[in-house]
Amino acid sequence: AKKDKNKHFYINSTGDGFICVFFDDSAHYIKAYLMGILLLKKLPDLLNKFYSNKKDISCDTTYKFGIGVESGNAVRIKTSGRSNAIETLIGDAINLAARIESKTKEYTDSPLIYGEVLNQKLSLNIFGKDYDSLTKKAQNPSSEEELNGVNSKMNEINASLLSDYLHKHCIKGHKPGERLYKLSISMLNNLDINNWSVLSTTK
Repeated sequence: AKKDKNKHFYINSTGDGFICVFFDDSAHYIKAYLMGILLLKKLPDLLNKFYSNKKDISCDTTYKFGIGVESGNAVRIKTSGRSNAIETLIGDAINLAARIESKTKEYTDSPLIYGEVLNQKLSLNIFGKDYDSLTKKAQNPSSEEELNGVNSKMNEINASLLSDYLHKHCIKGHKPGERLYKLSISMLNNLDINNWSVLSTTK
């Protein structure tokens, strides 16, 4: 979506969750991925602090939530309500991110899953590696040696993004064989987010 002069992202509630859209710029995909990681690292502590100050509310201190992230186009629309106009965003990328989020219920070991378009943009623009081309080479290698080399490069990129490949999935309303990736909680837990320079210093 194209951004307003004074807006860099859009947040709105959606049922029992919320959607956050980072508007069109050269680093929207990095911002979205970092936002997902920061939510996983910080949200449980924020919720605990919030409810610890609410003496009249009894709440389980275990919180479960899922995050789906993807990059693509969205369209901003406004509908007229009785009291004021309601603004929202629609598009394939938003629908796909929501369906990717639902996959976190299947893969309970990782509450953040992201799609192949985001993975390609992160790989290409941060590490200068064309992940899609590596995937195609892995499907039709000329030799076992080439396959091992390609797999090694892909694993290196995945590790740099703290992620694991989830293989292809059929997602309703989208092309078959959607490649998905999940954030590795074990790698995330070993991450000092204040000293992580790979994504946070990328322009």
